Amino acid sequence: MITQSLTRIGALLDTPAQYSSSIANVALNAEYAGVPDIFLRPNRNASGNSICTLVQSLRDIVALPITVEFDSASVEQACACIKAGADRIVVSTSALVEPDILSQLSDEVGRRSLVIGIETKRIRGREMIVTPEGASTGLPVFGWLGRAFQLGADGILLRGEEAQDAELLFQIANEFPASVAVAAGSVSPSRCVELADAGCNEIYVNVSGNTSATTVREWSACMNSYTSALPGEEASSVRSCI
Repeated sequence: MITQSLTRIGALLDTPAQYSSSIANVALNAEYAGVPDIFLRPNRNASGNSICTLVQSLRDIVALPITVEFDSASVEQACACIKAGADRIVVSTSALVEPDILSQLSDEVGRRSLVIGIETKRIRGREMIVTPEGASTGLPVFGWLGRAFQLGADGILLRGEEAQDAELLFQIANEFPASVAVAAGSVSPSRCVELADAGCNEIYVNVSGNTSATTVREWSACMNSYTSALPGEEASSVRSCI
């Protein structure tokens, strides 16, 4: 079921394999501009240790919530990331390989900190879970999400080419009592309205499809373009939300 009507616009930061001061500047300026939270999407070649170092470095300078994608992660790496300062972890590929990692993580970091990340594709008329490379896993979307929630996940993040499928998003939001987020990247304000109407709780965006929003002014302009299009969108400053 759709649990809330408020849609938050967060910052999507694609990060390099190693810590970069430019990423820190982008995150800090996003916070000053009033972005309510950030989603870190590390380079696939990034090691668990480098991701934890990045999170710790950002936590030292920003107070806003940090969600981190761990495409493939061990329980130890994911727990270390939470200890380093992440608020939520998005687990995807590792859960497909070893589903029980979700229950282990839920026990270790708490259900509220665990998000299941999915990529989907319509195959022979059915919505199926696919790998980041686009290969079918043979798992139907709703069957896999149901199992993920039984094992301890508490949120859903849609990513990939079909992440902005409003019809699928609506079905997921109505089926599961969870926060539903979309890693939208560079997306039009009108498209954000469609995603919000479908039941999306969080939409992570960036500027011009990359992390070029390096100034407070650029982030403010980015956020204003979205918040003005979304009636009731949470546009309060970060400091008032902490």
